[in-house]
Amino acid sequence: MTGADQEWQRVSAVRSPVVLAAPHVTGLRLASGDDAPQWLSRLSVPAGWHIGRFEGLHNAPWRIAVTGHRDGSGWDGCETISVYKFEGVIPAQALHMNADVALRDLEAVDIEKTVFLSDDTSTAVRSVGHLAAGGVWIKALHNYLAAEGLLIHQSIFIDAHVDAALSADIELLCRALYTAFTARSA
Repeated sequence: MTGADQEWQRVSAVRSPVVLAAPHVTGLRLASGDDAPQWLSRLSVPAGWHIGRFEGLHNAPWRIAVTGHRDGSGWDGCETISVYKFEGVIPAQALHMNADVALRDLEAVDIEKTVFLSDDTSTAVRSVGHLAAGGVWIKALHNYLAAEGLLIHQSIFIDAHVDAALSADIELLCRALYTAFTARSA
């Protein structure tokens, strides 16, 4: 087995808080672009970021944004937003306990978990850590925002060499989603 095969095997075995939340609800499914809440379409990205969508792919994120193109070797930063729909409410504790499971499975270090919102109707939790993937040291950040019938998973991956330079962008991406989520019913 090649190094690339081993890396793919490691990454594909990672558990997800989304999957771990599934037993608590009915009909968990990845939402298509048309099925996602309208307020998501108003989210912007920092200057220098490029937004894309994968139309027609059944398991694609709702949005992907990238920055810092490197010749032949990818990007300095990437954000994905995946939207899930279901019947019911994911218990806040299910997200609190599992928000960092993917990072733990990837043997990330310096893992931190923060609960931003936890009440009877909504939950927002973040996990952040550093991991090695494909020979690159990466800062990985996951935000999970849940309300009745809705779960949004925002992932941000930043090459650790440019983490400080992109810290304001990371904060803007996270704050924009959180603000829109908390204002969605206002």
